Amino acid sequence: MVTGAGGMLAHAVSASLSGAGDRTLGVFLDDAEAAAGRGRFDESLVHEFGRASDAPARLEGLARAAEAFRPDWVLHLAAWTDVDGCEADPGRAARVNAEGCREAARVAGRCGARLMAISTDYVFDGAGGLPYLEDDAVAPASAYGRSKLAGEAFVREADARHLVVRTAWLFGPHGRNFVDTIRARLEQGQPVRVVDDQRGCPTLTTDLAGALRSLAGSDARGVVHVVNAGDATWCELAREVARHLGREALVTPITTEELGRPAPRPRYSVLDTSRYASIAGQPLPHWRDALRRHLAGPPTT
Repeated sequence: MVTGAGGMLAHAVSASLSGAGDRTLGVFLDDAEAAAGRGRFDESLVHEFGRASDAPARLEGLARAAEAFRPDWVLHLAAWTDVDGCEADPGRAARVNAEGCREAARVAGRCGARLMAISTDYVFDGAGGLPYLEDDAVAPASAYGRSKLAGEAFVREADARHLVVRTAWLFGPHGRNFVDTIRARLEQGQPVRVVDDQRGCPTLTTDLAGALRSLAGSDARGVVHVVNAGDATWCELAREVARHLGREALVTPITTEELGRPAPRPRYSVLDTSRYASIAGQPLPHWRDALRRHLAGPPTT
């Protein structure tokens, strides 16, 4: 069972699960999203996580559908990932990202499934200078990070068998993302000014999807960091896109302060993936390799 079934990561997850011969139930945000993506799942339904009105009735309907489908796993991908939007409306962020995890955990409990929930590098404050381990102290600086951390707590409290996967800086086909936005602007000859003092781990959704499938076949539980190998600043990532296009001169580095976004971002949020590599037998490919593979396809924005 896959929540957030209309999202960019869910597109990659559905392809990975289908390729492995798994039956899937997709949970979409609304009817329009379900109509557009229904063919990617064996079954589908609509449920808006974290909506305050008529929550018990909606949750009961979702739980009954899950019981009928009898999933082994609930992959909870549904989230509100607009970092600045979350900062402006922390109540909604808490409902969708935190309460949504609690709803997903309750559904998983009703149908006897394990829950795998996606979290973020934004649970860290970014004040360190070494890659973060799963057990390192968390201190989110933004409403988005706080809402995702609260969701992690609901997952852990629900069942010790559940799994939280922290990832970061996603890009891939079938969704809006930094890489394709930069590519589109550069292809149009537009200059781009990109932050060069925030460092993290660019991650391709198709690589992440394969990792999630691998984790579902393991006995992993607790928290696991999964990102592509290597790290970069946003500007370094943009420059690599520009290099592939022969447009390096169009990229200008700026500071976080110059960008002036409402929500604070971690300056250093590189995730250590040693635990994932020990489970899967190898780390994910380097982000430059992932970017090359992604750029070989057409723009998706």
